[in-house]
Amino acid sequence: MDIQKILQYVRENRDNVILGVVILAVAVGGGIYYLNQNRKKAEDVQVLYVRAMMGDPGALSLLKKLVTDYPNTLWGRMAAVDLMLADLFQGKEKSASGYVKFLKDSKNPILKSTYYSHGASFKMSAGSVKDGLRMLGEGEGATDYVTFRDYFRFRRAVVLYAEGRYDEAQKLLKDIAQNYDSPYREDARALLRKVKLLSEVK
Repeated sequence: MDIQKILQYVRENRDNVILGVVILAVAVGGGIYYLNQNRKKAEDVQVLYVRAMMGDPGALSLLKKLVTDYPNTLWGRMAAVDLMLADLFQGKEKSASGYVKFLKDSKNPILKSTYYSHGASFKMSAGSVKDGLRMLGEGEGATDYVTFRDYFRFRRAVVLYAEGRYDEAQKLLKDIAQNYDSPYREDARALLRKVKLLSEVK
């Protein structure tokens, strides 16, 4: 590298070099400011959620604020789950079902599975077994975790069993029952015995 040529270039293009340095400094400073603001915002949102969970007198309002103002954050989605469950415990199913939509685009595997699981329940509760089964199938396909995957498969089998669709239920249950790593193996084996018995009667 020829230092003399660099110095000569800087002397001849001093204004451009200064302008370039200023622009670079502003860009770097702006980037740092943006990151710090985002970090602070994330911390503030987290603090709101922690306050709600620690028994703040305005916990319900804090959770609703998180869902309304920060719906696309982890804590906003966690608040949606809490509000959904609170409504379910109070028998407010229609109100509870409104919170499911906040979980739809979550990248978190637990929240994503919660979306499909509760979404399916609300669909079936509203009388649409077909849509409920579809959501359970989508939930199974949306995860790589054996525990979550077999949860959705077992739930589908239970619904199919209740609907009298024994052949379809049997196929799902056999796969789960043969997998020694599945946490639903014993449940699947127990239900499989009932399905087989009813299939023979039919």
